[in-house]
Amino acid sequence: LKGDKFEWVLQKGTELGVSRFVPVISERSIVRPAAALLGKYPRWQTIVREAAEQCGRARVPQIGQPSTWQEAVTAGHGLCFLPWEAAQGEPTLYSVLQDALPSRDDISIFIGPEGGITEQEARLASDHGWQIASLGPRILRAETAALAAVAMWAGLADA
Repeated sequence: LKGDKFEWVLQKGTELGVSRFVPVISERSIVRPAAALLGKYPRWQTIVREAAEQCGRARVPQIGQPSTWQEAVTAGHGLCFLPWEAAQGEPTLYSVLQDALPSRDDISIFIGPEGGITEQEARLASDHGWQIASLGPRILRAETAALAAVAMWAGLADA
């Protein structure tokens, strides 16, 4: 996501309980060299630290190194879900999380860039064990999709 939108997701995701964020460069990302992203890390660390303090979290989320799509889909932990705007006929993220939680706490959720995930990227993720899911009938902005997915997970994990 572009700067301020990504920072907003860092803040709100931290408040909702995300333990790790990883910026991913995909086909439709507005690509900056990964080295340029590293310059934003001090600010991002401040954002997650302050958000963790504000909501009373004991642990500050990690922010991983920028990854390519290939690196990201091969590095997923636990149950891996990919909400995709073209996932017509697939189960909703809510229903698959409902089946997975609360017995599992090792969940990875991958949210695509502004402009969405390509079919090739979705296929590659699926080939590496990521379960394609839907967030519902509407196409959401990337930052809205991220927080909708995290809010579903948080609500079910705390149930």
